[in-house]
Amino acid sequence: PKEKEKQKEKDPPPRSRRGDRPKLERSPTQNLEEPRAAKVMKMKAPEPTLRLPPGIWPPLPPRWVMSERGLEQWKEGIRQWENEVYQQSPSQLRALYENTAKVVMGELLSSQLLEPEVLHFASRFQPLFTRVFDEYADEHSADLNHGDASASSNSECGTEPSTPTGPTGPTASTLLRQGPLRGAKGDEKQPPAKTLKRREGPADLMSFNAFFYFCTEFELFPKHASFDELKMIYDSAEMVEDLAIDNLEVPQRRTTPQVSAALAAQLPRVDLSFMDKPMLEMSDMELQATFFFAALEQWMESRFLRLADLVVQRMPWSLEELEEFGSASVAPRFPEKRMRRSAIAAPKEEASQPTSPSGNSSDKRAPSRQDTRNKELKTEEKKVVKTVTSKEEEKKEKREDEKKEKKDKGGRLQLAPWLTLSASELLEIASPPGQGHLLKPEELQQCFRMLLKTSSPSPEISVYQLDKVLSKAKAIYDQTSVAGCFMLKPDSELSFSERATRAFLEALDRKLMERFTRGNGSKLDSLFEGEETVTPSMLMRKAVSFALSPDTIPAEKDLAVSLAQIGGNRETGGMTRPVFFRALYLARHHRHMQQTKTIKARSALLAQQTRRSTWWPEGSHPARQSSKQRAKGAVQLPKRKGFRVAAFVECLVKLALHRLGSKGQLELQRGAPTWWKCTWLLNLLGLRFTETVRDKEHEDNLKRLIGQDRPAVKTKDLDFWWYRMHQTDRPRYVPPLERLVRHNPDLFQPWKAEAPILVPEDRKGVCPECQEQRSPSGWGTPGCLSCSEIESFCLPFEGHMFSNLVKASSVGANSEVSDMSYLSPHSEFVDESGSFQLPFDAAELSQSLIIT
Repeated sequence: PKEKEKQKEKDPPPRSRRGDRPKLERSPTQNLEEPRAAKVMKMKAPEPTLRLPPGIWPPLPPRWVMSERGLEQWKEGIRQWENEVYQQSPSQLRALYENTAKVVMGELLSSQLLEPEVLHFASRFQPLFTRVFDEYADEHSADLNHGDASASSNSECGTEPSTPTGPTGPTASTLLRQGPLRGAKGDEKQPPAKTLKRREGPADLMSFNAFFYFCTEFELFPKHASFDELKMIYDSAEMVEDLAIDNLEVPQRRTTPQVSAALAAQLPRVDLSFMDKPMLEMSDMELQATFFFAALEQWMESRFLRLADLVVQRMPWSLEELEEFGSASVAPRFPEKRMRRSAIAAPKEEASQPTSPSGNSSDKRAPSRQDTRNKELKTEEKKVVKTVTSKEEEKKEKREDEKKEKKDKGGRLQLAPWLTLSASELLEIASPPGQGHLLKPEELQQCFRMLLKTSSPSPEISVYQLDKVLSKAKAIYDQTSVAGCFMLKPDSELSFSERATRAFLEALDRKLMERFTRGNGSKLDSLFEGEETVTPSMLMRKAVSFALSPDTIPAEKDLAVSLAQIGGNRETGGMTRPVFFRALYLARHHRHMQQTKTIKARSALLAQQTRRSTWWPEGSHPARQSSKQRAKGAVQLPKRKGFRVAAFVECLVKLALHRLGSKGQLELQRGAPTWWKCTWLLNLLGLRFTETVRDKEHEDNLKRLIGQDRPAVKTKDLDFWWYRMHQTDRPRYVPPLERLVRHNPDLFQPWKAEAPILVPEDRKGVCPECQEQRSPSGWGTPGCLSCSEIESFCLPFEGHMFSNLVKASSVGANSEVSDMSYLSPHSEFVDESGSFQLPFDAAELSQSLIIT
């Protein structure tokens, strides 16, 4: 019992349950039903002394880092461990995996290009892809060579423009005495500013803009490939040619902004007042000028270019350099601000030494503690002032170096604002390919006289004035083309009945094209044949017989009211057959306008990728190297990849292989042979081209049924608007796909798309092995050993368009192995004469290859 009492005295007294409960601290505004959570103590992690990857604490380096070899070795081990941890981070590994996947995918696609079926496909359909490439190519290799200063033979260029004369103020006359062009460095002779570079033949290079535009028109984008995929395929093309670009030297014509502006102010201004009139009141010459300039602007907008870009491509010597950093020193605008830092950085004058009681400063006394403290403060102050002064001097030297560098480099380049173009020069520089009804030089000269209000035999307009004319003409054309009829206006400006009528006519037109264009286009003539008037009730019955959706058929009353606005009777809405076919044509034209807007919106992605180079062609760059570098030979010609037909075919085949191989939804698509994938590409392009051909045929049939009756009087009627906008031969811009359809409607037919080959008579007809019929051009099945003709027409491989994909692997005088100039002259593989020699002979090499 005594031991138990002693044990109770040692143990603490027991507490009640109420005492074990935690006490709640309530604030006056706290709800009693929601007690505050108990406070949890948080341990603050010590601040790391070394830079560590985010999210890793505490650091756990390996054991070998914690050795006692020394502090420096320990720090080096920590750094190595930190780098290893960073390389193993999820983001780093994910980026490495993505890069590896892209590289492997590119190598896979390149290796698939060497399969026999792909070689057969490229050789067989080379004429087809060549014709398409020629239509979409937009660059000339001659524009990349700036050394040719010869003028074009069919132009009026080659002479220096005379200085414009006219009444000027005293300031302008003073500036003109200095001359528009100031002295050149050295005695180098510059060609005249209006010298046209020689250009022979059509465009032979394709930019990414043109390639993307092709993919947009043929609906490869965005259905089957994204913008990034197309960009990656274009940039990684291996069948490109390296083109050496001549350096465009900095023009020696130097001027000041004041002189350049004074010369531009003396040029005559264009008169655009005739464009403010309604287009129905314009004369024939005014209409010709408006349509022509609007077509030029539409073509340049599709290529994201301005007129100045085209001028500099053909006239690179028309650039001038503005002397922004002249030799004369300019007085500073606020001189007191420049003196502040020098005043702050100036060292303070030292205080005079205290003299002795006798007045003699030479008397020495023991320095006190205060004097020692003052000396230390003065020393620290001198150090601070010296540091500030050195920093200010460094900044000053840096600013002077930048000014000197800018002075040596020169001012900015610009197209001379006083540069003028004649009618023939504008036609040669800015004529879009395939433009319908192009103006003649004599007619364009009359337009120039009308714009300048002059009677000069050879009028000229400045480039910047012409740019204003192009923009204004395009705006007027877009406004007038939709103002004459509600069928072409946007949906926001239409009523419910007008929108329903337009949708009904568009659906009816599509159904007519499906029914009457497949077999014979003459079947369209039998539509409402013998009927004098086409009423809304007849249209509704015809729509029901064509199985149109009931949602697309409007009410008869709404249809009658809307048809009265486009040429029908005001009371009943009935119209004649030509007016009915004209309504179908307007509905079709509205659908084409929507497609054009869609293509333009998709092409807007190029605006961020295109380098809007206003002063030099894309791919070249003004050479600003010094004369010492050129003398030492350190300047190398820039190189650019020439994207020709072989690279175009390579990109299309890669796109098809990637779409069905890597992105295929079915196992049948991913595991299909390469020939099937190439056939899918050919069918996809052919279907899109065939649809465009059928659409063009249907449009021509509608125009034929409408007729070309000219209105008797010039009235503001729908008939006169239709005649002026759609039935006259005005200049228009024709897109590349429409040009292909016009000139080559049978482009995808075997006798046009395939390259003809000569096959012996005994091998024509049905192949005995694959039991397949040869094509009219002579080609057989790609996978057949008997009729594929790969050995006969695709080999030797040096003549194939994909020959650059194969590296030379034979050991000989012309192989890459024989070029061993990088070896040391003392290498064991170099003989006495300095040539490379293998340590074994050809017989041993052949035996080793057989064993391998």
